Amino acid sequence: MNQKASHLVLSLLFLFSSTAALSLPPAEQNAAYSVLETINPYVNWRDLYPDDLCISAPHGFLCDFFPIPSSCNSTSSNLTCTASSTSNHITELNFGYLSDYTSNPTCNFTSSNSTSLFALFSSFPFLRKLFFFNCFTSRSSYTALPPNLFSLLPSTLEDLVLINNPSLSGEIEMDASSLPLKRLVISGTAISGEIPLLPSTLQQLVLSRNSIYGQIPPSISRCTNLNILDLSYNRLTGSMPDQLTQLGNLIKLDLSFNRINGRIPDTVSGLKKLELLDLSFNQLTGGIPTGMGEMVGLKEVYLSWNRIGGQIPEIWEKMGGNLVGIGFSGLGLNGNIPASMGTYLKKLCFLALDNNLLEGPVPVQLRELESTANEVNLEKNQLHGPVPFSADFVVRLGSKLKLGGNRGLCQVGPTGSKKGSLEMLPECNATEVPRPVVISNFSSGEENGKEVLWVLVLLLGLLVV
Repeated sequence: MNQKASHLVLSLLFLFSSTAALSLPPAEQNAAYSVLETINPYVNWRDLYPDDLCISAPHGFLCDFFPIPSSCNSTSSNLTCTASSTSNHITELNFGYLSDYTSNPTCNFTSSNSTSLFALFSSFPFLRKLFFFNCFTSRSSYTALPPNLFSLLPSTLEDLVLINNPSLSGEIEMDASSLPLKRLVISGTAISGEIPLLPSTLQQLVLSRNSIYGQIPPSISRCTNLNILDLSYNRLTGSMPDQLTQLGNLIKLDLSFNRINGRIPDTVSGLKKLELLDLSFNQLTGGIPTGMGEMVGLKEVYLSWNRIGGQIPEIWEKMGGNLVGIGFSGLGLNGNIPASMGTYLKKLCFLALDNNLLEGPVPVQLRELESTANEVNLEKNQLHGPVPFSADFVVRLGSKLKLGGNRGLCQVGPTGSKKGSLEMLPECNATEVPRPVVISNFSSGEENGKEVLWVLVLLLGLLVV
């Protein structure tokens, strides 16, 4: 065989071996079938998808090619190449029907123990993402989470997502630090236990709508890359640890619907990148921290239905340019509504100050909110005096402008001419709508003195009323 023919044969052999290298290893192929048969044994997966699962597979199976360079030795008379090893592997497994556009394999898993299922995932040495949606939903029995869940999973896993699996129960393993997780989402399950030790690689932690109990561990501060922390709708107790405020990359912090008590740390001001803060429906006390005024990136803040008390602080000048939502309902707040809220909150869409002990007039500066506000709730306070909002604004908001439960509020003009939330308010009387007093020039000092005295008496009378 001449040199040219030899090169052609070797090239063909190299091409064939490279194509073979792109195929899914048999061990992973069989493991994938086993997973599918465990998730839904009523489908003949091997007949439905008989070919390489990296070429033809159910939606939700993703592969990636991990190239390993070939080595070639050239001499004057020969060319020798060694083909790369198999390098096509499953990197994502997604289960549970989402929509017609994302028709992942549907689940029909009825076992009371999920250990055998999760143990299968160790057969995928390049797995990065594992996703279950509406897979554990039995109404008659629960499926127990493996007590050693994290140790069963491959060491390459970056995303573990379990959403809306109401019959998945058991306690979460206490140490997840061995995995390079970037996203850990367990939401809408019956899983209990305490928040585990987390890997420092974590960027998103969502443990919402479960039965997680205990306190937020100070060790969470090691997750310096965390940008989403959602622990809402659980049974967490204790206070907010100061270590939370060390998570300088947080964009969303949601601890709502728990049993967290104590003060909001004033060091919360260190969360400069935070856009959403939701601490509502807890047992927090100690007033609204003034340090919150330094959170210049904040867009939404919800503290409703705590025991915070105190007055609304003057914190709006620096943070007002971005805020679109404020929820301060049922906090036991007293004192006046700061006029600065109207002056600086130029983008506000939602304002809730209802069910407090606020008193005094509604600042006329709140009329500045009319260009952006879609809902304003001031009901059930002790406010008094004329409502400063325009008739057009009142009509536009309709039932989303809530002013009831303030016996001292009144409207300017005849009652019958107003609509919406002003219909039930009485008309302001003369003492509630001060009219300007015009003092003219007087002809003599005696007359001037009498007129000035009369004006002073009138003004004092109005103040007493």
